Amino acid sequence: MQTSDRSRYEVLMDVVRNRTTVRAFDRSFQVPREHYELILEAARHTAAWPRRPASSSWRATSAG
Repeated sequence: MQTSDRSRYEVLMDVVRNRTTVRAFDRSFQVPREHYELILEAARHTAAWPRRPASSSWRATSAG
């Protein structure tokens, strides 16, 4: 892992360790699109991210 990768990882882990529930957030705050992109990018690199076949329809089964 490169130094810049390590520092980015440490920032992410700091967020994970100090996360706040949704109830504590300001509802009027607009989350910048870049933040969503960073979250998705982190998820893509997480080994625990669920891997499902492309044909899987998990939404239909989870809806009830």
